[in-house]
Amino acid sequence: TSKSDDTVTLSNVDIEIGGLAEELVINIEASRNTYGIGEIVTLKGLRPSGGSGGGHSITRTAIASSSSKQAWSSFRDDYGPNWNIEWDQTSSRPERVYGFNVPSAKLGSSEVNLDNVALLGKRFLDNNFALFKINTANLESIGTNSGPKLYPAQNSGLYRVTYQQRYKDLPVFNSFVSIAFINNKLVSYYGNYFDISDIKTTAGISPEEAARSAIKLLKNRENKNFDVLQRIRENHVLGIYPLKSKNAYRLAYKVELPLECKSDDFFYDD
Repeated sequence: TSKSDDTVTLSNVDIEIGGLAEELVINIEASRNTYGIGEIVTLKGLRPSGGSGGGHSITRTAIASSSSKQAWSSFRDDYGPNWNIEWDQTSSRPERVYGFNVPSAKLGSSEVNLDNVALLGKRFLDNNFALFKINTANLESIGTNSGPKLYPAQNSGLYRVTYQQRYKDLPVFNSFVSIAFINNKLVSYYGNYFDISDIKTTAGISPEEAARSAIKLLKNRENKNFDVLQRIRENHVLGIYPLKSKNAYRLAYKVELPLECKSDDFFYDD
């Protein structure tokens, strides 16, 4: 192993990605690469690089805490080792967990259907709070869907629920949690959940002002016509907009513009 600045070159090693506390550029010059222990972790930014042995260059910020890694170990103790994880790059919770399965009976129902999939998904998150760190009281189910059996011998097909995060009764834009079941077994989690606190929830501008700002930004006449403003006024949403790259948040209007304006955008309240 050798290190130069922020570059580490490794050969024939196992890498515990969740254990890295800072961003590293890892050049792997080996034909056998295992990320984690008995698991495969899909890495964003994986791309071919030069060098021998079919190496890859990987850029990954992984900030999983020691408690998160312990929770992940406990999860696999409870549900089996054949699970994969991708850690969120701005928090110590998973972004994706997928692989083997959790029988729905462990969540209180022998059968999954459209009527109970949202409840079972929340139970799974509650039962594994140490890993996911999601307060299910802040999740609103915004959609469920189903699909056919993959194989005739299966008892049930696909059932999936998607939630949106809310903060003090306002939607959190760009947030979601999706949980899927196949054959009455939970098989995947995918989420984008934010740790939000101390954000004002009373707007300092009106929807009409947000609409005028939107139209002005698009270089249309500020008073284009009343009908446009009326439709924008009726199709706006006040919520929390995460600036994930800065790990910050803003109270914002989401303004849906008519087709002739050719855009929609967010306009910060501050």
